[in-house]
Amino acid sequence: MKRSLLPLLACPGPGGGRRCGGSLKAGPADGLALRAAGEELREGGLRCGDCGRVYPILSGVALLHPEPEAYLRSHYDALIRDLDRYGELTPPLRSWLARRCSRDAGGADYGADFRFSQQFEEPWDVARAMAPEPHARYGAFAEWLAGMHGENPYSVLAEWAAALPRRRHLVLDAGCGGGGLLARVAPAFGMALGLDRSFLAVLLARRAVLHLPEAERSYLLVLRRGEEVERPIRVERRDNAEFFVADCSALPLPDELFDAVLSCNVIDIAGIGGPLDEAARVLRPGGSLGVSAPFFFRDGHAPDGDPREAVRSRLRDRGLTLAAEKEGVPWTWATYDRHWHVYFNYCAAAVRE
Repeated sequence: MKRSLLPLLACPGPGGGRRCGGSLKAGPADGLALRAAGEELREGGLRCGDCGRVYPILSGVALLHPEPEAYLRSHYDALIRDLDRYGELTPPLRSWLARRCSRDAGGADYGADFRFSQQFEEPWDVARAMAPEPHARYGAFAEWLAGMHGENPYSVLAEWAAALPRRRHLVLDAGCGGGGLLARVAPAFGMALGLDRSFLAVLLARRAVLHLPEAERSYLLVLRRGEEVERPIRVERRDNAEFFVADCSALPLPDELFDAVLSCNVIDIAGIGGPLDEAARVLRPGGSLGVSAPFFFRDGHAPDGDPREAVRSRLRDRGLTLAAEKEGVPWTWATYDRHWHVYFNYCAAAVRE
């Protein structure tokens, strides 16, 4: 992570029945020495000056989950696997993780559900990569894909973020996945931050968008079982971006900081209340909040009645005025050559006066 971003962060941990919100300072993480290369903090920790909680930095990724110890224990196996594949798993870091977590090692994964094709390629380009003659393979579906012309939730939210806020210094993507939306919106802002609960997503987003610790230049697109094709990832490096691990319902950020906050396909996973309340909290006056979801809610998260009205009501309750809505925005990606997912998202944007 960039050392210069420390003043923008705040402790997300609980403190006295509320969010702590204390300032964070870089240093060792209870035995893991601080390792830096110029502006980049690669290993160590961030200590809260108020509650003393320490948030580790692992291969340049600050783990700002409100319960970092529980996160490390729950995802130990996945962390070792993904740091080894995509990050920098140095001997001191491997030893530190083993000492702290291996006794409670578990097999839990982060629940990331994204693909590089979904993040960085148009569905029509994917269809042509999967089938030499997509019209012969997919028929009328191919005609529909060819006519989409880049219409997706990312394009809608990015367009609103570039048009609605009074100023465009800071933008946040809460639930950033592999960085596809942030890569699109970063050129319109001075600084762009992405947060996701999945450590793997953040590692891959840093590789794709920041080119750290090295650039991710390609990915393997699954055609069918046992057969893949290599596809290029063409993402210009965004030096004004950074990614962290965090919970969208407990953002590690102070109040009224951002000019725009975006959230794509989060509220149906984490619920409407927590993510929208937190997004509104960190939005400055004159800023805009853009949200998109297919309303395929996980158990326990579906609101009573029309979910669109639940979103509108929550935004109004948090002092935001609805500025734009768009229904039926296609969210399309392929699992393999004969299995495609199509969600039709509801998109909304609201402004804080």
